[in-house]
Amino acid sequence: LPAETLKVQRMRDDLKAKNHSSPEKAPEPGFHAKERAFVKPVVNEKTKLPVGTIYLRYDSEKERVFFRRCVSAVLGSLVLASVLGWVLAAKFQKLITEPIFQLLKTAKRVSLDKDYSVRADKLGQDELGHLVDGFNEMLQQIQERDQKLERHREQLEAQVTERTRELTQANSELLAAKERAEDARRLAETANRAKTNFLSFMSHELRTPLTSINGFSEM
Repeated sequence: LPAETLKVQRMRDDLKAKNHSSPEKAPEPGFHAKERAFVKPVVNEKTKLPVGTIYLRYDSEKERVFFRRCVSAVLGSLVLASVLGWVLAAKFQKLITEPIFQLLKTAKRVSLDKDYSVRADKLGQDELGHLVDGFNEMLQQIQERDQKLERHREQLEAQVTERTRELTQANSELLAAKERAEDARRLAETANRAKTNFLSFMSHELRTPLTSINGFSEM
């Protein structure tokens, strides 16, 4: 048999193996979308008589296989992308949330204990690292301010203590001076009374002989 006949025969065998059969009666010439088939009659050029019909039918099995492969590839890509995205998200979430949690922990500790000497741990040189640096710098400034206020308070307490000691000493000196003045006043009063008594006594003693002398002189 010629090669063309053998080729057509093999094609028919393949169609039969795939449960595709040629129509018993050739359909109208042209393209049939429903059957996905193309029909064209073969005419003898000399006699102008039909000698056969060309019937071409599209086999969609390869298309279905290709479609299934595409769907499988897309689903596999989606699953792989989801797993990869989850892994990357977990990794980046730790990189992002861990410094934030540390910062919140430090801020809560400072708020509760009022201890401005603690510092947040810096875990990187990124934007979160700069945020931690700013937070630590703020704590440093607050700590320095509190230290200055504490030193100023201690100086004020020392000044108040010194002024109190000076006032107490001055008060003691005033009380002592007052007591000395009272003692001097009492001594002066005592001396004055003694002087008055002495003058009264001397006046009486002198008046008695003078009276006698006056009496004798009158006689």
